[in-house]
Amino acid sequence: MLRLPPQKIAVIDHGNYMFFDDDDGANVGTDGIFRILFFGYIRKYKGLSVLLESLHLLAQDQHQFTLEIVGKPQEPFAPYQQQIERYGLAARIEVRLDYIPLAEVKRYFQRASVVVLPYLNISQSGVLQLAYAFGKPVVVTRTGGLPEVVEDGRTGFVVPPGDSRALALALRTLMHAPELLQDMGNRATELAETRFSWGHIAELNQALYFGGAAA
Repeated sequence: MLRLPPQKIAVIDHGNYMFFDDDDGANVGTDGIFRILFFGYIRKYKGLSVLLESLHLLAQDQHQFTLEIVGKPQEPFAPYQQQIERYGLAARIEVRLDYIPLAEVKRYFQRASVVVLPYLNISQSGVLQLAYAFGKPVVVTRTGGLPEVVEDGRTGFVVPPGDSRALALALRTLMHAPELLQDMGNRATELAETRFSWGHIAELNQALYFGGAAA
């Protein structure tokens, strides 16, 4: 522990990824399918197994959804595949286990209904800012800096880490509330363009290093 005095610590937000969305009108999550996106490197702390448990609960209640798992594994994927098959989820899940080139990132986020970050522990997440850049609601866990970025009930839901039932409930709520889903997406875009804009972050850095109040 560094034990720095609080007055020597400044917290500045992770900036947006709006440059990924060129606004070509292809925000395609409009086919009536509730599409859940899990994106990024696959590591144990990312909580994919918890997400699969939550989807098992939703499938038992006959809820309609699909899950896309997109990212390069940093550990064997076989245990997750076994979990998918054990829960009978294979027909509902699309898997792409690879590094995704920048040019292809957009299509996964555009067609998602919600982006899920079921992390067991984390400091902060670029995937969360990607979701906001595409105007997508998120479901995240109460770990690291995620609750500081997500407005619970406004840009998504915050649930306890490792709690598959709470995660399933959050997803079920969004699945059956298209107006809430849209409102949350709109608010996510608003935050990406304001609080998390690089102009605002530049102002905060300028104020920190050169004095004066940031706008």
